[in-house]
Amino acid sequence: MESFGIKDALDIVLVASLLYYLYRIMKESGTINIFFGVLAFIAVWVVASEILEMRLTGTILDKFMNIGLLVLVILFQDQIKRFLVELGSHRRWRFIKSCSV
Repeated sequence: MESFGIKDALDIVLVASLLYYLYRIMKESGTINIFFGVLAFIAVWVVASEILEMRLTGTILDKFMNIGLLVLVILFQDQIKRFLVELGSHRRWRFIKSCSV
């Protein structure tokens, strides 16, 4: 069994802050309902194909999931652009400059 270290804690904090930041952007832009719809679709896909082992339904949903990333990029292109712009803005990285001086 591997031990839990500082890198693991940092990893959890980074992922949690990234998910919170994405949630906040989606809530502000009104696309949170689309996001919950995507999560519901993924849940139905997992239940149908993995838990209930419905082969035909699972295959059809698999085909949708194959193009799902492209569809998500198209649906959320404005939010992805906004997220990347805010992530790269200089005001987000001020604390690093103040710590290194």
